[in-house]
Amino acid sequence: MSDLMTGLMVMFLLIAVCYMIRVEGDAGRIKTVAVTYSETRDALYEELRKEFSADLPKWHAQLIKADLTLRFSEPDILFSPGSSELKPAFKGILSDFFPRYVRILMSSKYRHAIAEIRIEGHTSSDWTGAASPDDAYLHNMELSQARTRSTLLYVLMLPQ
Repeated sequence: MSDLMTGLMVMFLLIAVCYMIRVEGDAGRIKTVAVTYSETRDALYEELRKEFSADLPKWHAQLIKADLTLRFSEPDILFSPGSSELKPAFKGILSDFFPRYVRILMSSKYRHAIAEIRIEGHTSSDWTGAASPDDAYLHNMELSQARTRSTLLYVLMLPQ
């Protein structure tokens, strides 16, 4: 009986060792992916920073390293209140910025790492004449989406 128990123990020990080896291999692959992601993000940030560092202050924009967001923060340059039509100054900024931005992202160095480019429109928290907070929220969401759409349409029409 003890030989049977010893044999079962050895089998379970082998199964446990095989499982540990597999988990260790998976952990190594996960670490490699995480390190590669971090290195790629840092390199892309540095390249974008180098390309746009002189322009960001005059555009009233910031490049955020954590998620590689480029945020335009001067609403008076972008849109008129309540409007989704791009102001001429913002069109000029986009015409200068977007082709250079896409050139960097689509370079062979980063193309494989880019899943999407997001354009998000934001509005103020106020909506004059709204019947309720929900109504104000829905109007702001509609305006935000319209601003996103008009920005996307503009940059898609830029010459390559």
